[in-house]
Amino acid sequence: MRQSGIVIWGELGHSGTEVTMLGLTPKTPKATVTTCVDLCTYERYDTRTKKVIPLPSSQPVRYLMTVHTERWPTGWMVTDLQQEAGRTC
Repeated sequence: MRQSGIVIWGELGHSGTEVTMLGLTPKTPKATVTTCVDLCTYERYDTRTKKVIPLPSSQPVRYLMTVHTERWPTGWMVTDLQQEAGRTC
């Protein structure tokens, strides 16, 4: 993005985060987390044209995200992210 002259303004918010699955007994512990992603103050800005780049009209501003993680020696690592299509929050 930096090479393209794009910067991010605002915050990528989240709320209502909940652990929906926790498996600590396998060799590689796993967890699934759901959260509400909030793009209300998130903006992409083109520094070359000096204009805000709007999000695609099909992009919801608030939506549920499912995050799959595994516990590695260095800590919890995200292995998969899934936007829950059609499920806003």
